[in-house]
Amino acid sequence: MEHQICFQDVETGWHNALPLGNGKMGAMVYYADRSLHIALNHYDCYYHILPQYAECQEGGQSASFSDPARRIKTYEEIKAAAEEAAGGEDPSRAHYLRTLNPSETAKRPLYKGGSYPQGGELTVRFSEEVNTSCSSLVLHIEQAEVEFAAGEGENRVGARIYVSGNYDGVVIELSQKKQGLWRQAGIWRQEARGQGKFSYEDSAGLEMLTLRCRFRPDGEPEKTRPFVQETSFCLPGAGPGGELSVCKKEFCLTGSIRAGEGCAEETARKLWENAGEDRKAHKEAWDKFWRSTVDLPDKYLETLWHLYVYLLECCSGKGSVHSEQACGLSGLWDIRRPCMWGSMWYWDVNIQTAFYGAFASNHMEHVRVFCDGFLACREDVRKFAKEVYGREGWALDYPHTLYNCIQPWCALFLWNYYSYTGDVDFLRDRAYPVFLEIAEFYRWISRKDGEGIRHIDPDICPEQGPVARDSVITTAALKQMIVYACRAGEILGRPEAELEGFKQLLREMPGYAVTADGSRWKDSPLVQDNIFLRHPSVLMPVFPAEEVHMESRGELVRLADGTIRYAAENTEPGTFGFAWVAAAAARMGAGESALRILYEKGLDYITHSNGLGYEESERFINYCHLTKPANYLPAMCEAGGGVTAVINLMLLQETEGILHVFPAVPDGEDRYAVYKTQYCHDDDQLSKRYGPWKDCGFDSLLAPGGFVVSAQMRGRHVVWIMIRAQRDSVLGLCLPAGLSGQNAPGIYRKDMRAGETVSFGHPVPPADNRPDASGVLMHKAARTHRRTFIGEDRDTAFYKAVDSMVCPYGAADTLRYAMTPYVFDFTEEQEKDYSQVYDWQLTEAGRSVLFAGGPRCTGPKLYTSDRGYGFAAAGGITTAGWKKPDALRRDFVQGEAAAEFWVELPAGKYDLLVISGDEEEGSLTHLAVRSSGVYAEGSVQEKGRYQCRLLPVVHGRDGILKLSLSTCPGMKWKLNALFINKEYSLL
Repeated sequence: MEHQICFQDVETGWHNALPLGNGKMGAMVYYADRSLHIALNHYDCYYHILPQYAECQEGGQSASFSDPARRIKTYEEIKAAAEEAAGGEDPSRAHYLRTLNPSETAKRPLYKGGSYPQGGELTVRFSEEVNTSCSSLVLHIEQAEVEFAAGEGENRVGARIYVSGNYDGVVIELSQKKQGLWRQAGIWRQEARGQGKFSYEDSAGLEMLTLRCRFRPDGEPEKTRPFVQETSFCLPGAGPGGELSVCKKEFCLTGSIRAGEGCAEETARKLWENAGEDRKAHKEAWDKFWRSTVDLPDKYLETLWHLYVYLLECCSGKGSVHSEQACGLSGLWDIRRPCMWGSMWYWDVNIQTAFYGAFASNHMEHVRVFCDGFLACREDVRKFAKEVYGREGWALDYPHTLYNCIQPWCALFLWNYYSYTGDVDFLRDRAYPVFLEIAEFYRWISRKDGEGIRHIDPDICPEQGPVARDSVITTAALKQMIVYACRAGEILGRPEAELEGFKQLLREMPGYAVTADGSRWKDSPLVQDNIFLRHPSVLMPVFPAEEVHMESRGELVRLADGTIRYAAENTEPGTFGFAWVAAAAARMGAGESALRILYEKGLDYITHSNGLGYEESERFINYCHLTKPANYLPAMCEAGGGVTAVINLMLLQETEGILHVFPAVPDGEDRYAVYKTQYCHDDDQLSKRYGPWKDCGFDSLLAPGGFVVSAQMRGRHVVWIMIRAQRDSVLGLCLPAGLSGQNAPGIYRKDMRAGETVSFGHPVPPADNRPDASGVLMHKAARTHRRTFIGEDRDTAFYKAVDSMVCPYGAADTLRYAMTPYVFDFTEEQEKDYSQVYDWQLTEAGRSVLFAGGPRCTGPKLYTSDRGYGFAAAGGITTAGWKKPDALRRDFVQGEAAAEFWVELPAGKYDLLVISGDEEEGSLTHLAVRSSGVYAEGSVQEKGRYQCRLLPVVHGRDGILKLSLSTCPGMKWKLNALFINKEYSLL
């Protein structure tokens, strides 16, 4: 089944651009104002602004690490500050930043955004003859290319766009039904804040347009030669300045972005010369890439899985000269300035989460990118240890002082890489030496108490809580790394004394801190029990350290369950935490809970219509940005990696050497649910069952031991499992009852040789009526009732506009509910079913649920003081209606002469949403609220198109608000619906 992101008959924009890439160079494709935009980015250029790539000052050294949030100090200075704060009023409620940097945090913050050098956007403009109401922009995920089409009949244009894997360039294959429809090619860049330190210049040569950006890395002296980023657009057959009207009905353009003057021009030209061969190579490479696939009853989620696996291949960092940054925070998708963070290797959760999905998805080449990036920092880590701790070694907390979880956490990837690949050389030469160094540094930095238990004090749980000791995340990461080190030592035949040293460390490690009531773990012994979790770090023993799992028993399971339940309700919504909590739930076998958390703590808020996860959407803004300047927030790689990992854990897991297929598929029983309402009658308004999943499957997921696994479930029963060994290994498999030959599950064991396959049961072809994954996909949030879309069509803007008026907005972890005193439906019908347009509007108040009134059917009624609303005069106003598209838009009032609709309202700030259009006739509707100085010129809407205009109004005096409607000669205004939201009163 092909998966795609489809924008049908609508423009997109940069925030919904479709991604292409080859690992180190990327393109974001969008369509607006009769132009295709292809925004280019390249890690070799983008990352070069970072201070660690600056040339040394005279007599100085280049910066190899920075710690802007925590202000690097020596370890002794840090300990002194922590000890002083420990005598404060309530150290459990102190934030570590205030403790370690009181002078900095006492100031009012002055936030800035990041402004990296801009790559150029290649633009291709088409003629006014092309009817833009008929258009499509589609990302074909499996083919790794974007297809565009617009127009009808003889006035049609088309394009297919992909990023080359052999050249750092983009290929644009253009077609037109007749010559002259494609008009102009160019290179555009945004005029943005913070770009003053970059020097841009345009040049136009023979069949080549070029944009160069010259800059120096942050902190580099002016006397050094600037770095050059070059974007070039190769236009064979074009006229002067990119004129395309002379081009044939089918022609090809190429573009490139490279480091170095002349490099992009050369690459674009070579790519054009070899475009035919490159097209074949592109297809072969992507056909080979798709080793694995999943088949889910939830096609929205299935599409996201394929999209996110694809995305990491596009932006992993593979092949970049700055491989130590890997995919960074935002991959190659940071195309607007300024952003907030800038993309780079963010150590405290972001980069790890981006790569979690790569293991089971069977793309160990991506995991190797992570491992190589981590290991590339070896000398920086040692330098950090010397400067902060005054000793040699592999510091646990590089680059953020006291984040002692960071390095052992990343080191877990080294073992897992070996576990999945069996690469003994990697284990011996690259992984094991790191385990030794980290363990030795732990021996040094930890202190034993009177009972011989080691403690790390001070220690910090990332981004929350006080300066503490023995945080759960640090202890769990270290413990699991040392377990792996011991296993690695046995495999490598290391001396017994060395192995005994690891075992002794394990015996000396502290237990995990628990709350006063003993119900769950908490971040550390010194933190308050009810801390709100910006990071669900306390889940590290379950995921990703995997010490505790669904086959665990006794006290560990009780504590894990309590912790997941707490984290699910008390973790900040955003782009990484939701998947961490969901992965922990899946690891405990609670698939229904995992899927609910995946949606309700993440995807319902962060997903744009292009499928990517962002820290801001029309439904949500992340905690981090509530107080920041208005920036352009790019997609976050961590969202995709986390979602992929959770889906993989639902389908396939390994515990204690035993493989489990479908261990956590949603079953309709939410193990970690917490009632949100006090009355059972209201439960369905804020929650829903996501399962049971009856039919699902996967092909060629990868398990530890190098086993490639495929399986099918039909009617909630596992009907087929096939396992192929990639290397000699011992298989342990939990066989479901239907395949074990018994009435209960059984354990199957076999010594397998490389290339050997075992199979149980028989595959069953999918049903003919299964849901389609093409076209626009929609998911409705259980709690907020907002709709999220993958792709868009001509109806999507209407649904989003309605949702914005009647559904809550997520401001960090707080839902802001709308007050909607009026919804008017301009129909003469007295009763309608609006359920397909929007759900009952509600508000959560404490644990109560309050319901707003439904639409008022008004038709062309005249205003009366008793009614409080209606038209000022009825002359020239008529009603009309059809059977589609839905209950709210299908009928309307209309007129050719100007009219006013009156509503009596108290003084206040209001938002008006005016819906106007006609399924069978074009329309033009101008709007105004003259007393408030609000005027909105309408645009011509073709038949079947609807204008959704939001008018912010300050209604300064109690009394009648007058909404004016008008049109132009020969046209009609239409009024289908009016929503009025009250922001606040003027009292």
